[in-house]
Amino acid sequence: MVCRRHHGGLRIDFDDGRVESLIPFGNEGGGIIAPPVHVPELNRAVCWDSLRGGLAGVDTSGSGLSVAWTLALRPSMQPVVFPESGELVINDFTESGSDDLVVVDLESGELVDRVYTGSRIANGMFLSPGSDRDIFYCSTLGLARVAWH
Repeated sequence: MVCRRHHGGLRIDFDDGRVESLIPFGNEGGGIIAPPVHVPELNRAVCWDSLRGGLAGVDTSGSGLSVAWTLALRPSMQPVVFPESGELVINDFTESGSDDLVVVDLESGELVDRVYTGSRIANGMFLSPGSDRDIFYCSTLGLARVAWH
């Protein structure tokens, strides 16, 4: 699955060359800063629009791609996936100028939690997993370790 500048998803079958595409967002002029993530254990891909906003879970289990859920978020960082809990952690740069971390249930698309990082700027940096479902967050203006218990 590849999400492109025009909000599309693309899957190419390397065995038979079949090409499938999907447009999860209806916004014009969007773009991504970080590549999408595929979680094969859950038959789910996740893509986002960093410029116009939107996070989408894409079902990859069938013969075609389909949007499983969408959330009104504005991510700019590569997420961290915890396959054992089915959770994804990614940033959300809010309209109020706060770069928060959010936890999303990959199956349902439910927003599980939101954590204020203290940063007022979003970067295209990578989130880093710790050793116990914790996350290290780094932006131009902030550094944080966030743990869920």
